[in-house]
Amino acid sequence: MTTPNDLSTDLRSLVISRASPSATSARRRFPTTLLVGAAAAAAVAGAAWALPRVAARAAPRATVEVARVLSESPAGSQGAELTATGYLVPQVVSRIAPKRAAKILQTHIQEGARVEPGQVLFVLDEEEPRRELSLEASKLRAASARVGAARAALGEVEQRLARNEQLVLRGALPAAPHEDDLAHKKTLEQEVAALAAERDVVAEAVALGRLRVRDARLLAPMRGVVVGKPAQPGDMASPDAPIAEIVDLDSLRFEADVPEARVGLVTPGAACTVTLDVYPRRHHRGVVAEVASRMNRSKATGTVKVKLEDAPADLLADMAGRVTCAGQGKEVAAAPPSKSVPAEAVVRRGERDVVFVVEGDRARQVPVVKGPSRGSSVELAAGPEAGAHVIKSPPPSLEDGDRVERGGQ
Repeated sequence: MTTPNDLSTDLRSLVISRASPSATSARRRFPTTLLVGAAAAAAVAGAAWALPRVAARAAPRATVEVARVLSESPAGSQGAELTATGYLVPQVVSRIAPKRAAKILQTHIQEGARVEPGQVLFVLDEEEPRRELSLEASKLRAASARVGAARAALGEVEQRLARNEQLVLRGALPAAPHEDDLAHKKTLEQEVAALAAERDVVAEAVALGRLRVRDARLLAPMRGVVVGKPAQPGDMASPDAPIAEIVDLDSLRFEADVPEARVGLVTPGAACTVTLDVYPRRHHRGVVAEVASRMNRSKATGTVKVKLEDAPADLLADMAGRVTCAGQGKEVAAAPPSKSVPAEAVVRRGERDVVFVVEGDRARQVPVVKGPSRGSSVELAAGPEAGAHVIKSPPPSLEDGDRVERGGQ
């Protein structure tokens, strides 16, 4: 039997608690709040990483003027007694021209090509020399026929003389006809000799005609390199106008005009160092091969020719440079080349001197050690390599890694 107390207990168990749902809801919202906070923090961090880069990409490039780091060889060298400027000059040069005027049909070379002895360079029109050869050959056949006829007549007379000689001695034939045959024989002998000489002349003309046909092909007389543009098919070639020029690069000598008062400082066999303007970092060893035997009166100079001992294959005629010679029996020690940049390219950043080197579209700050000034340039004892592009007059706001755009060089 249910008592009133039990009934009250059952009724209280049916009452809905007002505090429980809120506590449960709070517990459920806690992970969600944590996830939202983490996402927001990640978004802020991503924005902090991306915004500077987006701003850098959107930032306008600074337009700058650039200049190269120059490499310069020193004006003198240790132990030098003479320094002079000059050029590489080939001592063996062949200028190609035909023996007679003709039109060019084929050209087998081009500027800078290397040729070997006997190589075909040009083919000229050979129709005219071939016709002349054919004409001379016909003349030769006619001359040979005349010689043959004269010899046949002479043989006939000689046969008659041999037959009648015994009859004349016995008195069976009169002597007068026999004497006439003797005189005729001498005449025919002279005629055969004259016709044979004429035939030989025509034979020489035929040989000359063959040479003219052969000369329609112009061949290389030596090993060398073609300099300048050769004549092209359709051009007229004549003996007084070369159509190609070949130089022997093995015969290159560095020729320098030395003032008359200093020619005596150089003697044949003296050691030299040659530095070419196109390769300022190379120093070629050489010896004096020839000293001028006659002075140039108008320039008051004498030519000194230097033979390079280690000449590389990439040297070309007319390259300019400088030669430094020592006295007889002495060696020349070439000083290393120096680097220089425009003075305005070197700026102060903090406690050091720097230049800004352009790499792609970025400016890279490179520390330098300045040397002596040379007019508008300054020598670098340390810094970027020769040939690098540096910014002239970099603005104070320019920093390492900034984007730049070249406006001049």
